[in-house]
Amino acid sequence: MKVTVCFARTRVVVPCGDGNIKVLNL
Repeated sequence: MKVTVCFARTRVVVPCGDGNIKVLNL
């Protein structure tokens, strides 16, 4: 299960249960 937060053209995917935060620049 992942929580996706969109900021304009930047999408931040935060995996639940994991401390890694991936930032994808679209």
